[in-house]
Amino acid sequence: MLILKKFKVTNFRSIMDSGWIDCDNVTTLVGINEAGKSNAILALWKLKPARNEGEAEINLRRDMPNSKYSEWRHQPNNHYFIHAHFEMNEKTSQILTQTGCSADDIAGGLIVKRTFEGKYNI
Repeated sequence: MLILKKFKVTNFRSIMDSGWIDCDNVTTLVGINEAGKSNAILALWKLKPARNEGEAEINLRRDMPNSKYSEWRHQPNNHYFIHAHFEMNEKTSQILTQTGCSADDIAGGLIVKRTFEGKYNI
């Protein structure tokens, strides 16, 4: 089982770089209106949406920062918008099989990233 320990949002809508946001059993995002709290959660949700409808799909025009859109729209696979750091528990065998990693490779955790094209990097 994977346990989300922290995540970082980069170049997603209004967020240029959130820095790493630590996660625990309960995590609270606090900030003024229009600070980007909802965009941070939306980017994390788009890492692996529960449903594939509406907001779940990556929409370059809506999700890329306006200042980068004209430059990046032809290379959406070159830019990550979400990085998530997971730690493993005792049930890692399936993950090891799927990624081709050894237990030593993922001892410090696993970082999963997603591009604007929808591709994953582990």
